[in-house]
Amino acid sequence: MYGLGLAMDGLGLPAWRGPQPAESAVRQLVRTITRSPRPVRLITLGPLTDVALALRADPGIADKIAGIYAMAGAVRVPGNEPVHGLAEWNVYIDPTAAARVLRSGIPMTFIPLDASDNVPITPFFRNVVQAHPRTRALRLVANMLRDPYYSQAPVYFWDPLAAVTATDQRAVRLQPERLVIGTAEGPGRGVTRVSPSGTTARVAVWASAPAFQRQFLTVLNGGRPLPVPTVPAARRLAVSFDGSSYRYHGPRGAPAGPLQVRLADRSPVALDSFGLVIGKLLHGRTLADVQAVIRRGTATRVPAWFKVAATIPAAPYAQPAWGVTLGPGRYALVCQRVRDGAWYALTTVIIR
Repeated sequence: MYGLGLAMDGLGLPAWRGPQPAESAVRQLVRTITRSPRPVRLITLGPLTDVALALRADPGIADKIAGIYAMAGAVRVPGNEPVHGLAEWNVYIDPTAAARVLRSGIPMTFIPLDASDNVPITPFFRNVVQAHPRTRALRLVANMLRDPYYSQAPVYFWDPLAAVTATDQRAVRLQPERLVIGTAEGPGRGVTRVSPSGTTARVAVWASAPAFQRQFLTVLNGGRPLPVPTVPAARRLAVSFDGSSYRYHGPRGAPAGPLQVRLADRSPVALDSFGLVIGKLLHGRTLADVQAVIRRGTATRVPAWFKVAATIPAAPYAQPAWGVTLGPGRYALVCQRVRDGAWYALTTVIIR
């Protein structure tokens, strides 16, 4: 944006004062690919509109693209677009472009929500980059992670996981799938699914958070390894769901401060998932009081004595390890199944 600053989730970039671009993004993309002495790898972190337009402007560039690594799609997990919750945002914005690029014959690797659901941004990662401000890249990321956006809402390493995968696939599990993308208006818009009639692409079906963090931190540190965030056993909480019942795994008490909360959705039902609400119990309230609210069917109204401290999601086939920061007190862990909205008061944990 000429003459305007850009906030970018707290980054605060200065306003651009130079000349305005002389050519469009599409023409620049075509020119860059055409002039490259060797086939290029494209990393796309948004809608595939410009790539589709570039291929239409010059179909010959397809022969000079070695592969496309796209942060795109939700293949076997729920989507994150706000209308129907079925498609992933980047595909939903322009499904026609995504479908055209998929069918272009260029080798494609999708890094969908199926993989990125396993790599949430946590305070443990933030603490590592803020403790090692050795490079400009580390300082930049540390500055971004100071924004409350990254601690108040569930946020994942969507784009960094795609960028890492373009150069090193050790952090993800890739498998070939035949994909189709819905282009019609309605609930199926942008939905990326497996079909015998689809086009073959590589799909990241899972990601290892420690492996990703190791590679990402090494890049941010100029090629030198940094310690991967570790969490003591006393700070690890976990909840698992098998489609009908929940189980808590972890200590009954934990020290105040940042805690790891791992959610493991092992439901055999496709697109089944759950969410976890952590609430501080006030005025001598217990888990029995929470259970009574659920039995009465009034769980949609949060009682004044239940102070929500964190709301975190799980997803099918994923085991994200979130980070939450809790002060001293008694906390109730309450689960909700997304499919039917059913609540379940699981257990309490004392934070000292």
